Amino acid sequence: MTTWFPLAVGVALVAWLALDAVLTALRGWRGRGRLRFADRWDALSRALHLAALSLLLLVVVQWGHLPAALWSLVVVPVAAALSGAALRWPELPGRGGDGAADRRRASAIGGAVFLALALAVCVALV
Repeated sequence: MTTWFPLAVGVALVAWLALDAVLTALRGWRGRGRLRFADRWDALSRALHLAALSLLLLVVVQWGHLPAALWSLVVVPVAAALSGAALRWPELPGRGGDGAADRRRASAIGGAVFLALALAVCVALV
């Protein structure tokens, strides 16, 4: 009766991470138009968000219920997103000139702190 819940949570997290990774990869690989990084803080914030979601996916999902091939389907877009962000990094401005630049910087710093805490908790649990 309760075996459907871990499956639903796992599939939802896989879909969420895959969609977020594809959108971030488009920002990195296209690099122009509406789908582009605003500045380096934006790229860093999105990369840290993907890393935190990947960690959450590894820890929360019960991989005994889901096929491990789903992990491969998620890792490929995440790798494409991170490589696209690294590709665009040299041409991105250090700080955007719009009003949301401070919010992006705070988001990147907060994401780094959250990811460090999450990694510390995961290491402590293992």
